[in-house]
Amino acid sequence: MPLSYPPFVSNPRIVAASNNSPTMRSGERGDPVKVIQQALVDLGYAMPRSTTPGGLDGIFGQETAARVRTFQADNNLGADGIVGRNTVTALDHFLTTGGGINPSRRRRVTLHFRSISLTDVPFEQHFSAAQRVYGQYGIDMVFGSGMSLGLSETEARRFEVVNGQCVWDITTGEFAELQGLGPAVPSNHIAVYYVGAFGAPSRNTLRGCGGHRANRPACIIASHGTEWTTAHEIGHVLLTRHFSHTPGGAHHTSRGNLMFSDTGRINVTLPSLTPTQVNQIKASICCI
Repeated sequence: MPLSYPPFVSNPRIVAASNNSPTMRSGERGDPVKVIQQALVDLGYAMPRSTTPGGLDGIFGQETAARVRTFQADNNLGADGIVGRNTVTALDHFLTTGGGINPSRRRRVTLHFRSISLTDVPFEQHFSAAQRVYGQYGIDMVFGSGMSLGLSETEARRFEVVNGQCVWDITTGEFAELQGLGPAVPSNHIAVYYVGAFGAPSRNTLRGCGGHRANRPACIIASHGTEWTTAHEIGHVLLTRHFSHTPGGAHHTSRGNLMFSDTGRINVTLPSLTPTQVNQIKASICCI
């Protein structure tokens, strides 16, 4: 049966294990092991010895084998500690449906939407896309509130195009003013602002910005953002300014990853996140 869970589908080694060609077992190392470890952790099988400050260690050692055996025993698979067709298929099923994720391990991120401009992609599609991409990792995107900011015509015209640089720490200028509009939201929730466009120097090229004021998590989305732009900018807020995929780079290089630099060029039906990204997101004060 074809796999459905994006981190499995995009990993050739796990696809091979799902066909027993060959299976994964003790002694193996690398990113595919990290993906299996993260899958088990998301399903409630903790791995404290395999978890380092940088994320899961990617070593198929005694702890990983023990958690695989426990998962297999819980699902009547034959507890041999080897990751093959039946084990990958069961993991894939539970992670795709969400039914196997221990409710006590699910997380939620509460979003408050503030709109100045309508979006080219319907808002419902923006929100649904965010729910789907994070939901596959046991993270629920929760609708906290939504409102038009009800600005005067003069104010609306002023913020229809928001001028300024997209930087991590927003302190002054129109970005800061915009993020001060509307009722305040709790400091562990995220405010999402929809505007017509960004002004110079990024007009018509910048789709969103995850920079925000201190202790006020927020992001700004332009009306021409794609269905993945809101989820992408929320990702920046959750990952924080300190997370880099490469030296000095906050964006992933794969077009199948949600954090690819241009959401308009994501080339998969449902983007994925790496185990390291997921761990960092779940460590955010906004992921409860």
